[in-house]
Amino acid sequence: MSVDSTTPPQQQPQHNAAALLGGIVGDIQSLVQQQVQLTRNEIVTELRERLVRWAVITSGIGIAILGAIMLCLTASHLLHWGLSPPESDPASLPLWACYGVVSATLLAVGGGVARIGSATSSDVRSGSFLTDVIRGKSP
Repeated sequence: MSVDSTTPPQQQPQHNAAALLGGIVGDIQSLVQQQVQLTRNEIVTELRERLVRWAVITSGIGIAILGAIMLCLTASHLLHWGLSPPESDPASLPLWACYGVVSATLLAVGGGVARIGSATSSDVRSGSFLTDVIRGKSP
């Protein structure tokens, strides 16, 4: 009985090529899955950053609106004080001036917070995936 030695060496390179091709396909699948996961993470991170920025801006606007309401009350008390007879208010600082101090403080704080929020919203990362997609650039 003679053993044919030419058959196994021919099948072995085909087997190695198939295993190599299978490994390449598996690596490509793994890379695609990792890229999809990375893209999801970038989108979630960027959305969270935008949410925080908008929360800061809206809280600043809310404080400024409260200051504007207080300014309206200041104007009405100023009108009342201006039309009242002299020396009718025993306080050293008229009520309208008290409202004015509070409303000016609220307007300054609200404006500052809104400005901080808008300054941070302009710091969008130029190299992020989502920004590139929105701008129509290919990532």
